[in-house]
Amino acid sequence: MKFYLEITPAIINKTAIHNIIKDTIHHLPQTADGLLFMGKSYKYTGMFKTGMPRLLKIAIKFPRLFILARRLLLPFLFNEVRPIFFFDPLYILFYPKLLLTKVMVLDLTPLTHPHWHHPSVALLYKEAFQYLKKSNIVCYSISESTRLELKRHLQIEGSHSQLIYIYANKNFMTHATPVFSKQVLFVGSFEPRKNLTGLINGFLKSTLPKQGYVLNIVGAKTAHYETLKSKISDEKSLMFHGYLSEASLIEIYKNAQIFAYPSHWEGFGVPLLEAINMKIACFASNKGACQEIGGPEMKYVNPESEFEIAQALELISELTVEEYKEYTNKISLYACKFTFEKYIQDIEAALQ
Repeated sequence: MKFYLEITPAIINKTAIHNIIKDTIHHLPQTADGLLFMGKSYKYTGMFKTGMPRLLKIAIKFPRLFILARRLLLPFLFNEVRPIFFFDPLYILFYPKLLLTKVMVLDLTPLTHPHWHHPSVALLYKEAFQYLKKSNIVCYSISESTRLELKRHLQIEGSHSQLIYIYANKNFMTHATPVFSKQVLFVGSFEPRKNLTGLINGFLKSTLPKQGYVLNIVGAKTAHYETLKSKISDEKSLMFHGYLSEASLIEIYKNAQIFAYPSHWEGFGVPLLEAINMKIACFASNKGACQEIGGPEMKYVNPESEFEIAQALELISELTVEEYKEYTNKISLYACKFTFEKYIQDIEAALQ
């Protein structure tokens, strides 16, 4: 059976899922003639055009009206008989009743913590997750953490709950030697879930700014980004970079001494895995999937505690060269199982 790939998330944004969809098509070229964009066939030319489709704009602007209209119309629409693999549950809302469907689930935070998301988006995801719960759709979680959340909140388990780990970009190569650059790095989307406020406050409360350390913050600009930046625009030890090209991002990783990732919740944590693979000394949140990615040797913090964040920054900054090597080697050894090759093997099996 040939599965179509629903690639709308790759067009809407440039988060990790954009690259995952692109890599999937490149390495499974047989999928290229079965791509769908909001239900319509999509011709892939090596890159995705960006933009938001009109129907999605309407759904976000009038979510309750969209949900009501969909519920009323769904019984009268022809069933969707094409087998489709979705990379995001949200987009099942833009199709008629699905009969042969598999869905990748990144996290459930729009359902479990709606205040971290735009209210309209959270409402639409809630509807999508409820549809998953009532349907015969097979879910592919990107971590055991997400799979447990599916069971806990939606009672999806057994054969309808599968695991498919994602991966980090291969171009993020290991440091030849530790870099003691006094550069701290955060990479991720600018949203409340990432706990940038906690990270910034923890960094400023630590001794690192007085020692000349700089906290580099990388991610696409959002309203949350602008709010944060305006509040601390005079702070010389903070550097906001916005969205960076892959080449620029690799360079900033190469120059990082510490990678900080104290998110309130992660479905997986691709930037964390990228830093681990480059053998940068990391610390992360004790919530969500971070412990699943970093393993037992990594330093974890309560994301609600700015004191713990400050303490972790100071602890890692004090590592000697040998201690730094030992710390990063142990963590990277654990995380080496999250490979692109394993992902391709698993996604190819899922598309059978």
